[in-house]
Amino acid sequence: MLATGLKKPSKQAGFTLIEISLVVTIVAILLAVAMPTLSKMYAGTQLRTDAQDLAGTMRYAYQAALNRQKKYKINYDQSVGGYRLEEELPVSGFQEIKTSLIKDRSLSSGVSFKRLSATYLIIYPNGSADNMNIQLANQAGDVCTIKFTGLTGQVEVLDHAEE
Repeated sequence: MLATGLKKPSKQAGFTLIEISLVVTIVAILLAVAMPTLSKMYAGTQLRTDAQDLAGTMRYAYQAALNRQKKYKINYDQSVGGYRLEEELPVSGFQEIKTSLIKDRSLSSGVSFKRLSATYLIIYPNGSADNMNIQLANQAGDVCTIKFTGLTGQVEVLDHAEE
């Protein structure tokens, strides 16, 4: 003991290089085993997020058509994996809406349109529209189905393919 009442520091304090290397190796092996599961989970999250974004755009267009008494159109483009919202103007027909909240939307990388019942959806000022079914798929084979009921404007997102 020192005169201050404290113990002398031991020469054994800390970890050896072998111990640290062993822990790093074990963590690396665990990450390598867990990585496929984590990437599949991330792909599924991207798919559900894109499906919810698209469903939100459909809900917005339905409410905007009723509230503003105008036609709204959502164009779906399978070739680029995106969609855009348009509003009908009296003289020039449908014009794309661009604000900070409403803009062209692209599906996430690895997510694509699997099946569309039509290439566009028009919602009329009285709230009527055609029914619309859209399937989004990711590279892992997961599928989300978005069902739009034209008579009521109800939008459902299902986490499975509906044949």
